[in-house]
Amino acid sequence: MWQQRTTIEKVLLVDDDADDQFLFGEALREAAPGVRLESAGDADGMQQVLARYLPDLIFLDVRLPGASGFDCLARLAAHPIYRTIPVVMYSSSPDELDVVRAYAGGAHLFFRKPALFDLLVAGIRKVLFLDWMQPHRIRKRHRIGGRLLVFNTGWGS
Repeated sequence: MWQQRTTIEKVLLVDDDADDQFLFGEALREAAPGVRLESAGDADGMQQVLARYLPDLIFLDVRLPGASGFDCLARLAAHPIYRTIPVVMYSSSPDELDVVRAYAGGAHLFFRKPALFDLLVAGIRKVLFLDWMQPHRIRKRHRIGGRLLVFNTGWGS
């Protein structure tokens, strides 16, 4: 059977919840078995990982201990190398202001954590197979009427 390949080879997940880190790792292995994953639990951990591991894509939780995900997003955007790495805000937050703030801070997508593992796998697969060679087009695809939307993790297109 033919398998589609992603241009993403290395992912960094920044999330303080150990259970969410585990589930994300399992879902990533199922969605794209060859993609490597590194994890960090906070802003300091993110900096430590980035010092030795340059990912192709970063999934960044909004709520972190200490510096928030938005603070981390600003740090990434201010760095000459890290600002070139696409960032997906990854959160269970239902607050639409978080979505607005994430996109205003430069996030490429806002991925709301689904409640079901199968939806997490499907959502990660969809994210990984987007055209990350042109991340500005990804943001444009999720804009309707001047408003940037939450990434759809459902089974559809």
